[in-house]
Amino acid sequence: MLNAAPCRHSARLDCRVLRSPSRVRCAGLRPPLTAPTGRSSTHPTHSNFKRGQRISIYGRKFTDAGASKIKTFGLVVAIAVAVTIANKAVLAATIGFDDFNTGGGTAFAAANRYVSQGIVFSRTIPVEDVQAVEPAFFPTFLAQGGTPPNAMALTLVSPVGFLSINASFVVPGTATPATTDLVSVRVFDTNVGTTLGTLEAFNSSGVLIATDTATTPPSQAGTLEVAVPDIASAQFSSDSDGADFDNLVFRHAGRGRRARARLHLSPARTPARLPIFPHRTGSRSSMM
Repeated sequence: MLNAAPCRHSARLDCRVLRSPSRVRCAGLRPPLTAPTGRSSTHPTHSNFKRGQRISIYGRKFTDAGASKIKTFGLVVAIAVAVTIANKAVLAATIGFDDFNTGGGTAFAAANRYVSQGIVFSRTIPVEDVQAVEPAFFPTFLAQGGTPPNAMALTLVSPVGFLSINASFVVPGTATPATTDLVSVRVFDTNVGTTLGTLEAFNSSGVLIATDTATTPPSQAGTLEVAVPDIASAQFSSDSDGADFDNLVFRHAGRGRRARARLHLSPARTPARLPIFPHRTGSRSSMM
């Protein structure tokens, strides 16, 4: 028999039990964890006992099923955010005008050449082989982010003869009008201190909703960008000394918006719809 002297109670109490799962039996209290019947293990561990049926999150009580739904909801939100970021990267189109053969000079590409990427120009596109037309400027063009061999040239010099061009956004591969929320372009100008270029954005009603213009810096290059919702068309223009436009970037019209809409969660999946169990009061035995 064990020496029960250190215990203040009778030696015949449960203090004699060598492998009792209870940690408070000496105090005469009911064990907080009760091993389920039918278990044959002689070495009880925590996995043998009933685990917490109610989980407290920010002061609210949830059942195990409710907590599982919260975890699922968090996972869905994390995936939605990741896919949205990926969509924004993948759905951005870049036009460098380098797929067109100019014949070693300046030539005109069809206005709808890039319809498969979601953009249609208002007139034939003046495309210039920068190295052939402006050999002295070509190293600067490369150093400042231009992609060889071509750029869109807006100039009064023949054979172009105009300083601006419009472009409308469509659902890629169709003539269906659409909108985007981001347009940017890299602009190159040899005349430092003059107007580098201007980018204007219009909604479907033809109302100007955003504009960006800049003065030509010593680097002879800069980026123009507009980022607002519902851009239906854009106008690219230069001052009288002309400029080259390259690396036109925009989000695929229409497709990006629909892709994001598919990620919206139904109200039934929000935390407010999860079963919430208020904290119970009363004796411990009534809660077990």
